[in-house]
Amino acid sequence: MINDGKKSIKVAFVDFYTQFNCKESFLYQILSEHYDVVIDEDAPEFVIYSCFGTEFLKYENAVRIFYTGENVFPNFNFCDYAVSFVRSSVGGRNLFFPLAYNHALNMKEDTLCAAPSDACSRKFCSFVYSNDSNGEGAVLRKKFCQQLMDTYKHVDCAGRVLHNYDGLQQRYEGDEHEAKVEMLSQYKFNIAFENSNSDGYMTEKLTDPLLANTVPIYWGSEGNLSPFTKNAVICANDFASLEDLIEYIKHVDNNDEAYHELLLNNPLRSNLVVSARKQLTDFLVGIVESGKKFEKDSLKFDPLLKFRFLSQLPAKAFRIVNKLAKLYIKYFSEKK
Repeated sequence: MINDGKKSIKVAFVDFYTQFNCKESFLYQILSEHYDVVIDEDAPEFVIYSCFGTEFLKYENAVRIFYTGENVFPNFNFCDYAVSFVRSSVGGRNLFFPLAYNHALNMKEDTLCAAPSDACSRKFCSFVYSNDSNGEGAVLRKKFCQQLMDTYKHVDCAGRVLHNYDGLQQRYEGDEHEAKVEMLSQYKFNIAFENSNSDGYMTEKLTDPLLANTVPIYWGSEGNLSPFTKNAVICANDFASLEDLIEYIKHVDNNDEAYHELLLNNPLRSNLVVSARKQLTDFLVGIVESGKKFEKDSLKFDPLLKFRFLSQLPAKAFRIVNKLAKLYIKYFSEKK
């Protein structure tokens, strides 16, 4: 096989969700730009694994790299490195790379060339969800959407939750993500609440409306959206009540200048995504070139942070443990 002189590396992808195709993942694609990547689940040099199983444990001699789009903290007693939503570098072993970057990595060059000229004449707001009970944010966004409709304007709800609009299903003949973004582009606002609220945990719920050139009404990441600018987002975390949030939305909806200002500040028009891709590339190449593994319990850092590095737990168990961790951190922070 011709490999254009690239170094050959043996990699296994395990413990991902059922529909996962490793060769379509951005991790594989970036590695393939620099190496001849051979998928080998028998004797890999590198194992990239997620949180949907424990098969990774059988690869004791391979360098383990943890990745997930879920709100799950990497456990560095299991993995050597992680690509996660955790902001700490953990001594160079972790790269902050929230799921919000993923779809934006393949953004077409002309997607955000300019704000739509008819932006202010678009329909009011969209809401696309199938989950209304799994997570604090799932419950809150349903309540907010209903309250927004009861006290201000109709919202087109294209998912199973509060369903009142069939337009999205009509677009699902092709790429589902592209269909969703195209639908969102027909609206001034999109209700974009995460399922859960952890600093750094930002998903496509933030970037899909930005890709669609609309304004996200966003809740998540404990209100810390960095490196995404808040000047393009209505951040629900910043308001004392849903009533206050709705009053501000009314203001923006009826003020063309304020609305256009939010659109023009869309962070995807900057080099944010290009920079993120370079950081990921440098991180992965650095891992391959060093080939370094770490001993169990080798971490020496703040025990409050270490307490939160929990993974390989069922979703419900993780949410319970994560809430306990937050209470633990809050208690000891107040004691200091």
